[in-house]
Amino acid sequence: ILRNAQEMTRHVNDLLDLTKIESGHADAEKKRFFLSELVSDLSAVLGFLAAEKGVQLNMTFSEGVSPQTQIT
Repeated sequence: ILRNAQEMTRHVNDLLDLTKIESGHADAEKKRFFLSELVSDLSAVLGFLAAEKGVQLNMTFSEGVSPQTQIT
């Protein structure tokens, strides 16, 4: 139940962020992050949605792209 509540909270926050962007009231923040963390988060969310539809989602890095790449 806790995990589902956290997931729902994340979705609500995402919707609120989209509303801010669409209304022109979003503040952009420049932030360094690891590509592997972004892919992992996307895989968790999209994998859950794919599983609901009976589809398996696999994400891999192309040759020459390091998962430890930092994006600025």
